[in-house]
Amino acid sequence: MTRKQRNDLERPWLKQEILVVSKKLGTLLSTSSLTDTEKRQRALIHHMIIRDSEDVGLYHNVSSRVLGNLLGNNYSTVLKWMVQNQCLDINQSYSSDVDKGFTKSYRIPGLNLKNRLTETTFFTFNHPRIIRVNDGSDPTDDVSKFVLTNLNRLTVRKELVHIEDTHRRIFGLEYSKWVYHKRFDVKYGENSKRLSHTVIRMVKEARVNLILEETGESLVYFDVTACYPNLLPFWIHDPSEKSRFVEILKEDFYGVLASSSKSKSSRDRLKGVVSRFLCDKKHPSNNIMGRWLETNFPNLFNTICNTPSMALSLQNLEADLFVQKLGRWAMTNQVWYVPMYDGFLCLTRDALTLRQQAESIFESIVGHRPLLREGILKP
Repeated sequence: MTRKQRNDLERPWLKQEILVVSKKLGTLLSTSSLTDTEKRQRALIHHMIIRDSEDVGLYHNVSSRVLGNLLGNNYSTVLKWMVQNQCLDINQSYSSDVDKGFTKSYRIPGLNLKNRLTETTFFTFNHPRIIRVNDGSDPTDDVSKFVLTNLNRLTVRKELVHIEDTHRRIFGLEYSKWVYHKRFDVKYGENSKRLSHTVIRMVKEARVNLILEETGESLVYFDVTACYPNLLPFWIHDPSEKSRFVEILKEDFYGVLASSSKSKSSRDRLKGVVSRFLCDKKHPSNNIMGRWLETNFPNLFNTICNTPSMALSLQNLEADLFVQKLGRWAMTNQVWYVPMYDGFLCLTRDALTLRQQAESIFESIVGHRPLLREGILKP
């Protein structure tokens, strides 16, 4: 028996597949005469939309190439069945892309953010053989190739950590299998310079399953507290405003925002408020963040208002810091490193050095030192 075969046997969960579907589709599949393969094809469509949609109530773009890889060449038959049984809406407006295939938009009728937990169920398939998944990585420069090499040195623990939330446990299982099969999908964004990969998409609770394959070492995860607010000083040119803004960043930024605006919103909701203000091309001043900036930091507010693509600018600055500059430093010094949008993964032995290097790079570009949170990814 090969080492790979032994590793497979030690992980019986590799043969288990759990797919999230709407209750309506779940009932139809349970009572239908479809084969298990046909049931799985239909369940996969719902599962993919629910897994990948930020707002499951909106249409989600899926290319014909993705559908073909999932369902085979007869995917149109599956889609037709889903529509006829009112389990799928198709936005008939689509665009033709020679490289990516035809893209249409799909949504699940009746499902939205508010009811996605109560109106979904799941189907479990226990396969006789392990279903392998293919890597869709497209590394285009030295840094992305370096990151893919590092990711390929990862595997997951024999026993996965238990996650209480059913949806997150299901998605955690799926991404853990992707890591085990070396499906990392490393690629740059179409519009931004961010580098995405499977571990970024992985639910946070499941990341504790990650280990370095050759040694079994746990990983260390760093991320910048309140990253977007911490990047904003890059656009503050007034010394007085910059100094006052940086002092607030040394405190709890969202706590200061809540107190100043007399808002009782949770920290997570305020994060969304800040993100919406920065992402909105009009940057409305009736937003909590907009009002606060207009009152306390008018020059920064005007700069943001004159930058319609502010969110993209923030993403590109973030990518320049953590992908290009820190990534190239790690590559040059042969340090294991994986960027994670507003943070990074590293090994314990390199944690202090990489923290110091990250802080130094951030300060040299943005003008102040960020607060980096550190956590060891182990059960």
